[in-house]
Amino acid sequence: MTMTLKRRLRESAKTVVFGGLTAVARCLPPDAPPVLTYHSIDPSGSPISRTPDEFRREMQYLHDQGFQTWTLGQLVDRIVTGNWQDERRFVITFDDGFENVWSVAGPILAEFGFAATIFLVSDYVGRESGWPVSERVTTYGLDRVPLLSWSHARQMVKEGFEFGSHTATHPRMTELTADQLDEELNRSRQTIEQQLGEACRTFCYPFGSFSPSVRDAVRKAGYEAAASLRFGRNTSVDDLYELRRIGSARFRNWQVFRACLHGGWGRTTHR
Repeated sequence: MTMTLKRRLRESAKTVVFGGLTAVARCLPPDAPPVLTYHSIDPSGSPISRTPDEFRREMQYLHDQGFQTWTLGQLVDRIVTGNWQDERRFVITFDDGFENVWSVAGPILAEFGFAATIFLVSDYVGRESGWPVSERVTTYGLDRVPLLSWSHARQMVKEGFEFGSHTATHPRMTELTADQLDEELNRSRQTIEQQLGEACRTFCYPFGSFSPSVRDAVRKAGYEAAASLRFGRNTSVDDLYELRRIGSARFRNWQVFRACLHGGWGRTTHR
């Protein structure tokens, strides 16, 4: 059996299985809103990219299904107050703050009345990404990508977007000393607040890498919550500094996207 045939059979199986999960989810009580994770909106085909057409199709579907957005900060507020279940809400997050989030994703989101939370690498804003990335990402040329500027970010704030911190320089935080952690966390938050004139409430772990000591440092630095790369949805009993998300790399199969959105996959198992 050729690899191409195996791949087709695997995708066909996903379509059947996840289509069934979506149908089941529609019969269940409302679940927590999903937090969707995106990085770059470009045609490269990289593991962290969605093409503009794919992204538009996903947003069009959400709009047609009657969904509206909360920012991550708004979801956190509702988790804290216990008012977080809503079957027609979702959160969009963008890690890294690529320029195409402003120039490509921004107009699409505005068309549908959606907003998002964008995590900025504060020392790199207005420059190119230059932090170390995996070989898979480098292969697609995403090791050097233009990032949005402070003027872009200020305009997006006026349009309802929220900005959080992705550190100052995008390190692996588990490899830092305590002093280095404090410097990354505090300098980034202070820079973002000074540039945008509003509180930087949320944080996102670069590479999804964190430990109990890193999580505690984020809390002590004054952030109200932190997003991880742990898969799934969140509940009122989850740790606000280990928020779960659903990565767009899973959306290459349309039925998987729908299952993630409607709670057929990643659904919470406790309240």
